[in-house]
Amino acid sequence: RHHYEMEYTNADQAEWSAVLRGSAHVSHGTQDEMMSEFALEDSDTPGATYMGRESADEALQGAVLEVVAERMTLLGTKGYPFKLENNSLVLAAEDDHPYLALLAICSLTSLSAKPFNQAPVGFEYLSLLAARAYLGPNAQGWRFGWPSANQSNLLIQDAAATLKLRAGSHQGEWDWNPSPILPASPTTKSLKDAGMDIVAWVPWADRGPAQLHLVGQCACGADWKFKTLELHLPLLAQWMRLPNPPPVRALFTPRHTPLPTISYEAPQAGLMFDRIRMVKLLLSDSKITRTAKRFTRKIVTISR
Repeated sequence: RHHYEMEYTNADQAEWSAVLRGSAHVSHGTQDEMMSEFALEDSDTPGATYMGRESADEALQGAVLEVVAERMTLLGTKGYPFKLENNSLVLAAEDDHPYLALLAICSLTSLSAKPFNQAPVGFEYLSLLAARAYLGPNAQGWRFGWPSANQSNLLIQDAAATLKLRAGSHQGEWDWNPSPILPASPTTKSLKDAGMDIVAWVPWADRGPAQLHLVGQCACGADWKFKTLELHLPLLAQWMRLPNPPPVRALFTPRHTPLPTISYEAPQAGLMFDRIRMVKLLLSDSKITRTAKRFTRKIVTISR
């Protein structure tokens, strides 16, 4: 799994160089690795020969080309925003392409400093759109995550009340009901969103209860694997009444995640939405695509 992840990271670096320059040779994704590899050599010993280094670099570049070919196959010309010419990636899409937004998030070294702190919020909206596309044309949803788009100090119990209203105001669903051992009105400092960044659901034609809900955790950082249990339904149920049947839990990451990693993490992460799956979903419906462009261009712009 870790071997695949390294190759995917190298491919990301080459692609982001192409975004910044218009085009970039795939070697732009292997330079850091080559430097770290040979920085460990003892300068007093022969070490790797020039030919050895060249061979190693060619192997790394070959791995990047394999990842690029995989992405081209999975996404097609519409979904993959680059063309490959003489082992160089050429940008072939505008800044409002969803793939570029997810790639841009992975290129950021800080997700908390301004203006880069806008990227995680934008990613949550893109995740919500992807969830709605996955659930079907009638799906609805709401970004539950903190801070709120227009009221940063919104308390979680107020957010729960809004969610209940939007999801149909069904009896016993999303009611604020903290366990007796918990504070009745926690501050945003002590409890922000309980790990629930987005909620999507599919209303019945009769607008009745017992509808399908999907609750999602959005993990932008390189440490996304440590967030696979942050959204834990039994803990969430200690704060509010969850719908029946229980919501489906999901995790969203802007990274292209190897299938072995998805299989390994899914038992505790729930449904896994990675970059490839999200891009396919965001491009699957014209209305979803138009809405997504509002967030994608902004993410790419602040990341450049």
